[in-house]
Amino acid sequence: MIAVNPTDLVVEKIDDVRLPLVNKFYKQEKDGARAKRGEYVYALRYCGNIIGALRIQPMHEEWFLRSMLVSSNYQRQGLGKRFLSTVFQDFLTLNECHKNETSCLEKFSLVGEPFQERTCFCFPYVHLVSFYHSVGFYCVPLSNELMFIQQAFTRYTNQGRDITVMRVGY
Repeated sequence: MIAVNPTDLVVEKIDDVRLPLVNKFYKQEKDGARAKRGEYVYALRYCGNIIGALRIQPMHEEWFLRSMLVSSNYQRQGLGKRFLSTVFQDFLTLNECHKNETSCLEKFSLVGEPFQERTCFCFPYVHLVSFYHSVGFYCVPLSNELMFIQQAFTRYTNQGRDITVMRVGY
């Protein structure tokens, strides 16, 4: 584990041109994730290097948190919680603005709808439920969720993944 000075951490929104940097990070960490255009991709940087990444994918008028990862060299320091909390705070803060104001960053909205008026889902591994709960997600019964969530969950569990359904928001 590499100890981190929290004042040297930077969370940044990654534009499409820099997606290959995030994909390189995922590959270095031996994670199969790939950041794509049309997703909201964030990186956690320490001393200029990407040490964490996550993707928020618009899906069926909802949000889906995917591929949240902090480098194994930097885990167990609370960086993941800080990273995810910062990203969600950015979404909430930036989307409180009226969609037509020039001071608002339109890239943080989906079809003009603010983040806080939508649900964000994730499928964390069961051993990570308390982590996601600490940033506001809660477990929900699969039977209560939308068909696309049920289908994706079934697809992943059929691959042998020990996951659950969590959500935050409405």
